[in-house]
Amino acid sequence: MSPVNTTSPKGNGVLTNGPPAPWTFILACLNDNYSGDCDAVPVVAGGCTQMPARQINAMSSVQVPCGWVCTFYNTVNMCDASNAVSITTLAYPGSAALSEEVFDDVVDYVECNTEN
Repeated sequence: MSPVNTTSPKGNGVLTNGPPAPWTFILACLNDNYSGDCDAVPVVAGGCTQMPARQINAMSSVQVPCGWVCTFYNTVNMCDASNAVSITTLAYPGSAALSEEVFDDVVDYVECNTEN
């Protein structure tokens, strides 16, 4: 698996004065229907994660785990919605065809959280 740059809200993967932040994996794939080369991308609740190099501006489908919601960013400035070209938010199960979300081949970063 390619290295993935992940930062928590405090930048260290641990919430201040508390337990480690919840984390999970999303499945990012180069082709529709979760096919082609896929990567299990670790994400920390509330953190900003850069997609693996081969998925940047190339991801076509993504699985989001049950109980999680993820915002995907088309930007070079991490998870900053104010500077993003576009963003989309997906909950479980994700999207088998990001082209249907008009978000195919544009994702750079992802930010996920547990659903309330």
